[in-house]
Amino acid sequence: MKNAGDELDKVNESIARLKEGIEKAKSLRQRAMTQKEFLLKQQEELKNQIKELGVDPDKLDEEIERLKSQIQEYIKQADEMMPWSLIERAK
Repeated sequence: MKNAGDELDKVNESIARLKEGIEKAKSLRQRAMTQKEFLLKQQEELKNQIKELGVDPDKLDEEIERLKSQIQEYIKQADEMMPWSLIERAK
């Protein structure tokens, strides 16, 4: 038969382990909340920088696509202006 003292020790160990787990969980939660606050501030700063560039942050994907298209058009125009036939004859 188990000693009542042994059972009490096990209960106390379980309680201590649970208390330690609670403290660790609180610490993790606090770190996560601090990180969240930092990231939200950083997000707001980035939105402000984007606005300063004259772009609506909610339409950033559209602006990126517009700029990609514009780059492709400039490349096409430069290629058309390049004197390829002259370059080929100079080889």
